[in-house]
Amino acid sequence: MGWVFPTWARTHALDTGEAVNFLKGAIVTADRIVTVSKGYSWEITTSEGGCSLHELLSSRKSVLNGITNGIDVTEWDPSCDKHIACNYSADDLSGKAECKISLQEELGLPVRLDCPLIGFIGRLDYRKALI
Repeated sequence: MGWVFPTWARTHALDTGEAVNFLKGAIVTADRIVTVSKGYSWEITTSEGGCSLHELLSSRKSVLNGITNGIDVTEWDPSCDKHIACNYSADDLSGKAECKISLQEELGLPVRLDCPLIGFIGRLDYRKALI
């Protein structure tokens, strides 16, 4: 007979522990579980967000944490960032156009001041209202 998940690690009464679920195995054996946000670490412990693993994840709350999405506002402050073409701030936007031109050139885009330049970092997910 092959390895069977221990009874305490099964998600419900019908779970015989004989199916291979690598994510479940990782959750059971992990020293630490880290998610993309505090909200998501809570969400996956609910029946709606846990994809049948919510009870197991709830039982591992002592090692489950979410990190806050975001940036270091000191390091990425455009008023003093040494890695951009020109500095600017909310009070003085004069250098922002030069940064846009520099970025368009670096990305091989046509240089157009009359055209918006939009950047996006994230996942395209219907739950995030982006698509």
